[in-house]
Amino acid sequence: MDIPLDQLGNPDVRRVALNDFEQYLNAAASRVAHPYIRLPIIGDDPIFRERIYCYELYHQLRLAMEADQQSQFILNGELDKGGHPILKGFRQKPDLLYHIPGRMDGNLVIVEVKAYPLAGLAGFEKDLKTLTRFINEAQYSRGVLLVYGGDWHGSEAVIDGLVHQAQQWAALPNSRIDLRMLELLWHREVGQAPQQYQFI
Repeated sequence: MDIPLDQLGNPDVRRVALNDFEQYLNAAASRVAHPYIRLPIIGDDPIFRERIYCYELYHQLRLAMEADQQSQFILNGELDKGGHPILKGFRQKPDLLYHIPGRMDGNLVIVEVKAYPLAGLAGFEKDLKTLTRFINEAQYSRGVLLVYGGDWHGSEAVIDGLVHQAQQWAALPNSRIDLRMLELLWHREVGQAPQQYQFI
């Protein structure tokens, strides 16, 4: 369904566009197959490679958008905003952006991806700061931290711990993390949509 782009400032219209993206992301993640989550290698166990997952997720997202005939918003991966005339000083290159290039009011969703075993606290904190900055300074409406893999005993406690840690960072004085527009998605296994966790 087409979005009335001249009404993107209307919260109800924006909510429809955000809901569309959520459906695309759920469908796309559920179609990411085993080799893209854990890459088989000779002589050892399969390994997690974030780029491999992101490229396949991007591909599946594009297919979901095309199936819905969504052509108003586009999907970009690792877009360098360094030379942007308004967003001066941006060094971050988000994993995925869902937006309308050339329109600040067309900035909708930023996604950062982490492989479950690699979702260490330092990288986790950096991604939350990146998501927050794009929302506060580049007018994106939603920031998504997508963690994939890790469906084994005890893994839920680790995800809960990441949520708790994010809350602690956000509560610090002069924190550069604002959790109000952020969400954590955990894509725990092949064939399933990501599970949503609220930070607050």
